[in-house]
Amino acid sequence: MNQVLKARIGAEAIIIRTLVYGKHPLFSQAVKKDPQFTLAYLGLADAWGSFGTSVPGSVPGVKLYPRQLAAALKAQKSDDNLPRVHSLLASLYFNNGYD
Repeated sequence: MNQVLKARIGAEAIIIRTLVYGKHPLFSQAVKKDPQFTLAYLGLADAWGSFGTSVPGSVPGVKLYPRQLAAALKAQKSDDNLPRVHSLLASLYFNNGYD
């Protein structure tokens, strides 16, 4: 692998980690301020899912799934009529909910 490609991959990994790790605390603060804020729980679930992207330093999906599912279930408890909640849960169960 040439140096330019290595540098490009490294730069993208830094950008992704910065975006992901930067938005996680914001959603966490939002749900602490308003526990009924459904969209914040959805954002938190998406943030947990982003930690598992295939870049250096990412976390294995098996460790992230329980946290992502918990946030999605809290969103469902908060507002069961929001379609995004059900599409996220369907995706989580389809991709991770197997034996």
